Amino acid sequence: MKKVIYVAPHLNGYGIRLKVTPLFPDLVAIDWQLRLISQLNKLGYEVSVKQHPETKTKMSSYFFQEMGAKEIIGPFEDVISSDQILIFDSILTTTYAYSILSGNPIVLINFNFFMLKQYEKDLLLRRIA
Repeated sequence: MKKVIYVAPHLNGYGIRLKVTPLFPDLVAIDWQLRLISQLNKLGYEVSVKQHPETKTKMSSYFFQEMGAKEIIGPFEDVISSDQILIFDSILTTTYAYSILSGNPIVLINFNFFMLKQYEKDLLLRRIA
């Protein structure tokens, strides 16, 4: 069975999201995350989720129990293994930078929040699906 880790971005709670961190509002992000996890499970993946340790809006254990996914707790560098595919939908995290160097397969879901220069896109395409 293929193993995937969805690396959830930092969520700000229900406060104001600044333009410098252009992400979905928390309710939209959580809806997206639950749909993604559900679909990955239906496709037969073993799904784990690594939530940001300082996020203000965390998925509760109820969601993990109901969806058959597991939550990974601990420093990112210590909890991933080489047989896991890493899924990101934000590049604004230190785990993303670490993952680029890790050798793990990476899937980046780009919602076009981040405008990359062409040479940056070219570099990423060499490493990321």
